[in-house]
Amino acid sequence: MENLRFRLLRPLEVWDRDGPVDLGGLGQQLLLAVLLLNANQVVTIQRLVDALWGLPIHWVIALAGAGGVLAALALARHLAR
Repeated sequence: MENLRFRLLRPLEVWDRDGPVDLGGLGQQLLLAVLLLNANQVVTIQRLVDALWGLPIHWVIALAGAGGVLAALALARHLAR
């Protein structure tokens, strides 16, 4: 993953030596944009949840039930991609 170029202004793009990289769906793109805009900084789970779903983390936990397991799994799914 050397020589990656990121373009944050519309549209979000990532390029490698072979050309544009598939960024997946909107959730993945939003997550990448938040991480890029906060490069070299700790990004809290709350900030990622806010960006992806626009809800405070305690609402997501309450809506997801089971101690927020579903929210954590959804966030982990986006991070893994």
